[in-house]
Amino acid sequence: MRGGFRRQHPLHPFIVDFVHLKAKLVIEIDGFSHDLRQAYDARRDSFLSKQGFKVLRFANEEILKNTEGVVETILLDVEKRANGPLP
Repeated sequence: MRGGFRRQHPLHPFIVDFVHLKAKLVIEIDGFSHDLRQAYDARRDSFLSKQGFKVLRFANEEILKNTEGVVETILLDVEKRANGPLP
């Protein structure tokens, strides 16, 4: 299931950092500039949600300090959304 991600993929009118189309899961990596774009990010997340996508946002710092936890969170969401609940 891990191979289903696409990087810098267009979901009109946006380009998302990563998307798993089957799971309808968007992963956004937020650097410090996102602190200044919270309203824009909220509109974007709302639009994607209305299209059936779940958006997970991770700060750069979180990815660097808790890589294993971030990966686990993403993989669990992919499994739930693409294949139904885990046994």
